[in-house]
Amino acid sequence: MNGEVYIGMWKNSKANGFGVHTWANGDKYEGEWKDFLKHGTGTEFFSNGDVYVGNYEEGMPHGLGQYKWS
Repeated sequence: MNGEVYIGMWKNSKANGFGVHTWANGDKYEGEWKDFLKHGTGTEFFSNGDVYVGNYEEGMPHGLGQYKWS
């Protein structure tokens, strides 16, 4: 994970629970994780200024959410 940072809860050496992951390109996700996949509710901030707030399942947006373009 060169240039990437994860700060949050861990279980069995994987992100589980609430955490914040920042990628090298400036994208950032704040929310719930399950086995190092976005899972539950969270907010994703993209380096281009777009923002997604909503639900995730197994790493992908799923269910209710709102996407705001910059």
